[in-house]
Amino acid sequence: MENHTFAATLVGILWFLCHGMSNIALKQAVLQFADVGGSLIDLLFFQLFISVILGKLYSYTPLALRRTSVDEKKDSQVKWTQLIPIAACHVVGTVMTDMSYVKMTATVTLVLKSAEPIFTVVLSTVLLDKQYGWTTLTAVVCVVTGVVMCVVQSKSISMTGVVYACISNAAFPLRNVLTKKIQVDKAQAPWEVFTALSTMSAGAVGVVWALKVSMMGMTAGPVTLVASVLFGSYQLFSFGFLGMTSALTHAICNVVKRVVTMTVSVWFFGDVLGTEFFVGAAIALIGLTLYTLVGKGIVRDPVVGSGVCISCGIFVLLLVGYSAAVFVSDGVVFSNGNTALSNVPALLQRFKKDDMMTPTTSIMRETHLQCLNDIKAHTLELFRPHLRRLDSVLLTDPAFHSNVGDVMLTYGELCLLSAMNISYTECTMNKWERRIKQCGPAVYKQTKKALWHAGGNWGDLWKVQRSRLKSFKDLTASNIPVLGMPQSFHYDDGTLQANDTAVINTLIADGLDLTLSWRQQNSFDVARSLYGNATQFLSPDIAFMIGPVTDSRAHTKTSVPNIDILFLLRDDKESVVGSHTASRRRIRSLLQEYNISWELVDWDDRLRFYNASARERPPMQQVPVSRAFDFNERIASSVAMYGAASVIVTDRLHGSILAFLMNKPHVYLDQVNHKLTRTREVAFRSSVACRRRDILRYTDGTNIDDAVGKAVTLLRANFPTRG
Repeated sequence: MENHTFAATLVGILWFLCHGMSNIALKQAVLQFADVGGSLIDLLFFQLFISVILGKLYSYTPLALRRTSVDEKKDSQVKWTQLIPIAACHVVGTVMTDMSYVKMTATVTLVLKSAEPIFTVVLSTVLLDKQYGWTTLTAVVCVVTGVVMCVVQSKSISMTGVVYACISNAAFPLRNVLTKKIQVDKAQAPWEVFTALSTMSAGAVGVVWALKVSMMGMTAGPVTLVASVLFGSYQLFSFGFLGMTSALTHAICNVVKRVVTMTVSVWFFGDVLGTEFFVGAAIALIGLTLYTLVGKGIVRDPVVGSGVCISCGIFVLLLVGYSAAVFVSDGVVFSNGNTALSNVPALLQRFKKDDMMTPTTSIMRETHLQCLNDIKAHTLELFRPHLRRLDSVLLTDPAFHSNVGDVMLTYGELCLLSAMNISYTECTMNKWERRIKQCGPAVYKQTKKALWHAGGNWGDLWKVQRSRLKSFKDLTASNIPVLGMPQSFHYDDGTLQANDTAVINTLIADGLDLTLSWRQQNSFDVARSLYGNATQFLSPDIAFMIGPVTDSRAHTKTSVPNIDILFLLRDDKESVVGSHTASRRRIRSLLQEYNISWELVDWDDRLRFYNASARERPPMQQVPVSRAFDFNERIASSVAMYGAASVIVTDRLHGSILAFLMNKPHVYLDQVNHKLTRTREVAFRSSVACRRRDILRYTDGTNIDDAVGKAVTLLRANFPTRG
């Protein structure tokens, strides 16, 4: 008996630990997804496959062998045909849970997952003709109320993520109800049912996974494998614990497990939670506790049950709130060195002043990665239909020069191609460029598709359009389809615009297969009205595919001092700020009353900051590139310049995008055709996480005076000892 109690306790502890760590690892895994679709298939397969392995290993443990010797495996053969719909529900529930982690924070997902009893009641009523009393229905109402409060309070909620969580909440209860309906659980130990389900599910998913690997390769990394092991472990230990304990013990432990897991998630990710979220979570857990106790027949008196659950709810509220005070504090609560309990009033006072606690580094990192991953996933989704079944393309007129923004666009294009396992060749329209081949009919005939370089030069703002139209004519003659990477449209000369439009439409009529992508809504709207027979779509700026970029001084010269505010400003015809001389004079006037260090630079100044001899890893992801150009030097030197600064102010589009990729506080100013605001707006549509300015620490300035004031505010908010 003592050995059995010890074993049950050990399994229960492992269940708690694996569940808490599984949620953290799962969220960390999805944050690293570059291609969400392919990576999810990898994750799902390994979750199920490793579950099978763990289940088989568990069958050789003394506990499993003892059960076999006692029961003599009576009726222990699983009826596979009956398990098919149950396995389908298991797969759907698992993949929808994974998808909800892609779209939402771990804590919000956990709260939404507590709504499973709602679906259990509905499904049991329909499929099992089960009747429920008012106590159970009251519990369900509590769960619904609490979950709705949490969802409404969370400003980073994704309705797509809510839908995924709801599908998961329906799939898992349906799995359980179907299991009871065919009474598989009467003939099998719980862990045997789990192993059988995992085996069937892994077999079905394995076929899809094998096809995916053959076409796209495997993208699973170490974090995905760790998350899969922890997923299989906590599921197995849960089923094993159920088979070793009473209904009362398992029910109570299951509720406590949810509380502990939620608290661990709040602590690890530093989730930004307000009062309504804590109260909502407590109400949901009160309802969950009441539902569990009544459903197990442990509490029959509704008065007693309600009293017990309200007491549990108060405990939960205090536990989660206290844990937040301990772990998620932004420094105000504990900067005085007092004990945690003495600081709870300060925490409550802060809730009265502001429903959102100051975001921690962890939630900043998570929100930033969530935003970038959503942008990259959306970009891949947009371009995949136009690059399907291609093993190589021709990158036409890539940027190999000192303008870092153009270089970032080229590297973003290479990151896109790498994510899709497509190789490339390259040619240039610049007759002075000697590092790669000149574009022309001889080069075009060697490719199946030409990708025209992205940028802000569709029109007459710069001279690139002349060479682009010449290339289009040669590509039409060679019968090569063209895919234009995301551009901004801008003409000042209406006559030139009309002439160029006529040329493009004539080429399309002559057989040019032209697909154009635009990074601004107004560009897309105008182009669609002008080039009606071209395929066109709206896309995030391709430079976002580079991210994230590491923010550090690793590439910065040690002689360069820390700079409070770095101004990266244009000094050309796109600028509305004015010349560097005028800007420098105005900035000096605005900042003279502050003890703030600042510097005004442009891209060419980056080499003053760059330690070329530093033996450090490049700050961005590495993808296959030709030897024609050193992308690492261009981007690392720019990071060296940004790494010396605390806050960035810029009117360069890719100056603002680089600051965003580095998760650096920044203020952006628009230029003549408003491409900063419009391009960022389109990209940030990809994810609700991108619009959390308070967490991601960015804002826009209307003019240089406004930008300076907002930069000082950002500096003081994020670096209290500065300024």
